[in-house]
Amino acid sequence: GTQKLEEETKKLFPKAKVTRLDRDTTQSKSAFANMHRDMHSGEIDILIGTQMITKGHDFPNVTLVGVVAADVALNIPDFRSCERAFQLMTQVAGRAGRGKVPGKVLIQTNNPDHYMFEFVIEHDVNAFHDKELKLRKRLNYPPYTRMIALEVVCENETQGQNAIEKLWQSLSRLVSREKSVELIGPSKAALYWIKNKYRWHLLLRSGNMKQLQSILLKCPELNEPKAYGKIKLSIDVDPLNLL
Repeated sequence: GTQKLEEETKKLFPKAKVTRLDRDTTQSKSAFANMHRDMHSGEIDILIGTQMITKGHDFPNVTLVGVVAADVALNIPDFRSCERAFQLMTQVAGRAGRGKVPGKVLIQTNNPDHYMFEFVIEHDVNAFHDKELKLRKRLNYPPYTRMIALEVVCENETQGQNAIEKLWQSLSRLVSREKSVELIGPSKAALYWIKNKYRWHLLLRSGNMKQLQSILLKCPELNEPKAYGKIKLSIDVDPLNLL
């Protein structure tokens, strides 16, 4: 991560003053204030950090910005990943050249032909917006449809797997009686194992939210508080992410 990048940067530029800004280095209340002071005074030559350094900072003396491994943000298994990657790239690009000297932005990617980079280079938010909406309409993603995500979380992998399959069977019977409703999954969450717990997802998709709500109300597994025991079941309407 950023720590390894800091180590390599110091090897390449031994005379430069390198500072790292991430969760580990910003635990004190004064961390951001100190960084701002040192950046404006010229005490920092190279600033390395996570997304927290891309937003809201005004450093007139910054003339070069580099984005390392841009594909990580772009390839997150979520239909909004391209939108979020575009936001990140345009925000970080805005950190360079804010003073009298023009800035330059370098982006590391294994997929330079991806349509997103074209719009980042041109700073064309409207064109990206139009392109993204066309793709979402074709693939039936929001804002052209409504979604409800159901998540099962359990410390025991077998119990969790049985619970999500039981829920899927019940929802499948209900969805089969409805028109224009999709049941997607079940599948392991992209972040499958977090804090010693396993996670599974099911997605309901339809253009009619009342139709989706009606299905959930009819699902016996969702209306029996004791049905899952120690298994945690959560319902997210129009989820902001699918991880």
